[in-house]
Amino acid sequence: MNEIDNKMKGNNKLEQLAVPQKYKMLYDFTPHGYFTLAKNGSIVELNLNGCKMLGLKEMNSEKTRFIRYVTHDTQSIFVSFFEKIFKTQEKQTCKISIVNRDNSQIFTQLEGIYLEDNSECLILAIDITDYEMLKNKATRYQNIFESITNGILTFDAESGKIADVNQALTNIVGYDSEDLMGKTIWKIPIFNEMIPSKEKLPDILNNLKTHYTIKVKDKVLELEMSVNTYVFGNSKEIQLNFWDISERINYLQALEENKNSLILLNNAKDKFFTILAHDLRSPFTSILGFAELLLEEINQGKYLKVKQFVGIIKESTWNAIGLLSNLMEWSRSQNGKMQFKPEYVSLDTVLNEVLAYSAFPCEQKSITIEKKL
Repeated sequence: MNEIDNKMKGNNKLEQLAVPQKYKMLYDFTPHGYFTLAKNGSIVELNLNGCKMLGLKEMNSEKTRFIRYVTHDTQSIFVSFFEKIFKTQEKQTCKISIVNRDNSQIFTQLEGIYLEDNSECLILAIDITDYEMLKNKATRYQNIFESITNGILTFDAESGKIADVNQALTNIVGYDSEDLMGKTIWKIPIFNEMIPSKEKLPDILNNLKTHYTIKVKDKVLELEMSVNTYVFGNSKEIQLNFWDISERINYLQALEENKNSLILLNNAKDKFFTILAHDLRSPFTSILGFAELLLEEINQGKYLKVKQFVGIIKESTWNAIGLLSNLMEWSRSQNGKMQFKPEYVSLDTVLNEVLAYSAFPCEQKSITIEKKL
């Protein structure tokens, strides 16, 4: 009986030795870092993963202060976290980044508890570097997505439900994101022409046009569009990219209108110069003709018609000057520099001027013109 008791006592001693060893193994090989810190912040004890986090080769207690490994931009967060542990003696959490001896930066989430028996604290350090990198990457892509100037809309290829829109799209179409998210795309009026029903989804890549004219809140928009697909998780999504080309279309239309106006103006100019050349020819022909007659009369010593011929030459000259004056007035009217000043004109006076202007050409061609009022 004594022998059995002795064996049991021996087994109890082995168990007492095995229990601390078991917890020591759990402590060292847990996937997170454990640090025991004194009240002054120095490291009293750390486990294997704690050593790896700090870039230490041995698990011996590191006598330096933990804050030496904390990056400068997160040191104030750590100090506040550490002080609260001893002040409140309650569990505290925070996120900081540390730089180990290999100059590698690690993002960590700390959880600290107060150890009452020896006025120390135990800190659990969870490596969240991968999570933070993914979060930063997602934030970066989200910022890019929102800053792109063309509108982007994505929706599920099977259900047609809108999954995401960027700020540029809401600005273009005049809808808030809340009005679009989760709705089936064909139930949104402005997209109904592009995708009228669920049955049209399978053919969307082949049937979509690259240019659409849509009406949004009494405003007509000209949209250029492209489409592509991608797999997100286990589902296929379709992405529509929109560019508001209304200004470009309006500019091209204005350019076409200006082109047509220039063609009309050019035709009018050609016609005008044809008429002008013809009308200027008549007075100068009269001047030239009567000048020749005047010379003949003078050479023959006949002076009876000299006065008459000089009067006709003078009149023809004034007619030419009047025609040139009218040309200048027309030019001013085309440039918008002529003021509109209507006045009464005697039709009889105008007719007399026309008859006087036409007298010599008519005489040369044996044509008689009569005025009847």
